[in-house]
Amino acid sequence: KKKKKKKKKKWKIKRVCNTLKLWVDNYWFDFMEDENLYKKAFDFVCDVVNKESPKMSDQLKRLMERKVFFWKK
Repeated sequence: KKKKKKKKKKWKIKRVCNTLKLWVDNYWFDFMEDENLYKKAFDFVCDVVNKESPKMSDQLKRLMERKVFFWKK
């Protein structure tokens, strides 16, 4: 039963990450215009996602930094 809950949690986080990835890829300017939104999303990736999937966390962090900070220059 515990194993099933953990698997379910991992799938939920994966779905959220995929949604966040699409959001950052296609609507990166939302994060550029609202630093609070960027910080909350980045903190979520660093804390919650990193616990479940460090590899996915690293990929999302790089994507967010590349998209948002590239255009801020």
